[in-house]
Formats: sequence, structure tokens, C-alpha cells
Amino acid sequence: MEKYPRTFHLSFSQEIFSDDKMLSKEIEKSFTNTDIVITEKMDGGNTCLFDGKVFTRTHSEETFHPSFSRVKELYNSILYTKDFDFSRYKLFGENVQAIHSIEYEKLNSPFYLFNILDIKNKEFLSYKEVIDISNYLELKMVKEEFLGQFKTLGELKLFLVRKISIPSYYGGKKEGFVIRKTNSFKYNSFSENVCKFVRKNHVQSDEHWSNNWKEQKIIV
Repeated sequence: MEKYPRTFHLSFSQEIFSDDKMLSKEIEKSFTNTDIVITEKMDGGNTCLFDGKVFTRTHSEETFHPSFSRVKELYNSILYTKDFDFSRYKLFGENVQAIHSIEYEKLNSPFYLFNILDIKNKEFLSYKEVIDISNYLELKMVKEEFLGQFKTLGELKLFLVRKISIPSYYGGKKEGFVIRKTNSFKYNSFSENVCKFVRKNHVQSDEHWSNNWKEQKIIV
């Protein structure tokens, strides 16, 4: 069962831990002179909505942790009201019901969609297709920061460094950005099409945060 692939760092990401992976110079350069979208990287839990069930990133089994309760409610609200093949498409997004490292102030959903996998073709949909499906299913998407092209990595780096210091669209600090090419691409070529930039001094959540978790304030 395809889980969400690991997202590699740009070489100039401000915070890279010892167990993180970086793009090769060749792949990194391929993010210039091509259409890309930059979205805010949210501080939550990678979550998959698929075939009527909600999964964590590992996909080992359906999750029943209470910090996914609002995501399940949201998913159930569209399962039986929308004409959509939920058994073919995996909807990947950020579960922000629980506070990890950043406490947001302006959330209006417990779940923010960021990618969709067509399991029949083993292909991630184009950014436009993700937007279209998001609109149809009435799911919120992560905040778009940029859509277009950069001629050089220097221009891309300057944009990211300038933007990272601006507070999150959702209130609080930004964790970072996710950069992806706007075209569709095969599952096995994920690392050639998606990467990330994380701000300096971002504190990774303790792996046991879920033992004593606290709820984010979500304004509906």
C-alpha cells in the first residue's frame, strides 16, 4: 500500500537534521525554468484519506487516535455526498487537529489537502487537478505562496528566505515551504518533483507528542 514518499530538502534549507535527505545538485536545478508551486509547509501530521478510512503516514493500519476525530468527521461528510472514486484516489493532507510545535491562530479546517495519488496509474495528479478535486470535494488546501517559474536557484532561495520570516497565513510562525512541479508525475519519481525548505530553529515535534496532545483552535 503506497504511503506518502519522503520529501527531500533543498541544499539551502535552513534546518537540516542528520537523518534528513537532500536533493542532488542535478535534481535541485531541475526546479528552475519549469512551472512550480510553493505552498506553506504546515506543522501537523501527514494523513491519507482513502477508501473510507483515515491513515497516518505509515499506512500500516487505519488510525483510531482521538487527534484524528475531526478529520474523520470531515471525511465522512463527503464520502456519501460526493460522486467521487474514493477507492482509486488517495487524498494526502495535513491533519492539524493537534498542536505539534506551532500553535496556529487562524485555522478553518482540521485537514488541509496537498496532493492526490491515482493508485491505478501510480501517478500523482497535476496541481491543477488537485485544486479542481479540492474545490469539488470542498476540502481546504494548503496556502499557495507562489505559482510560476524561477530562472535560477539563487532567485528561488531569495524568495524562500524572504517569505519564511513572514508569519504563517494561519497565525504563528511558518514551519517552511513545500515546492513541487505543477505537472503530474509517477509515484516512483516523487523525489524528482517535490522538495522542501524548512526554517532555521524549527523544533521537530517529539515522537510521543500524541500521549498528551492538545487541540488546535479551529474556527469553522
